[in-house]
Amino acid sequence: MKNYQVSDSSELFQSKIFSVWESRATLEKGEDVRVFRLRSPDWVNVIPFDSSGKVLMIRQFRFGSAKLTWEFPGGNVDPGEDPEHAAIRELEEETGYTSRRLVRLGMVNPNPAFQTNTLHCFVAYDLENLGQKRLDENEDTEERFWDWEEVRARLGDADFDHGVMLCTAWFYLRWLQTQK
Repeated sequence: MKNYQVSDSSELFQSKIFSVWESRATLEKGEDVRVFRLRSPDWVNVIPFDSSGKVLMIRQFRFGSAKLTWEFPGGNVDPGEDPEHAAIRELEEETGYTSRRLVRLGMVNPNPAFQTNTLHCFVAYDLENLGQKRLDENEDTEERFWDWEEVRARLGDADFDHGVMLCTAWFYLRWLQTQK
């Protein structure tokens, strides 16, 4: 099995949400290859439940897929911010709700082939309506409460196909099995 040492990185492109880096990867034997890595902040995704057990989801246009999708609230972890705080902040910004109880479900590398970040997955309970969203400049969201079984049945459908959301749902389903 090959094990590389990554070095000599240089930034090729920087945007608000990611940067592209070229690096040299050296095998133990001294053989070099060029690699490209996408650096972005860690991400959070949170499944918010109200006191009646309904799931709060948002619908928004996604520029990458050029379509509207239903998804759980989430976003970037700011520099110096812990993922738990980021999950609550993103929930408040995107929905106008906060949570009194947050549970960490797990974390995963979204695409370790070329991305350097981590996705942190949470479930939130006991929502409280703060009354106002604080959306970023390119965000426009609609909110809706869903029955969990309807969400579960639609996972993977055309408008429920956000990979980050699907991963968070998987962690939640796995976590639920430990709660029995």
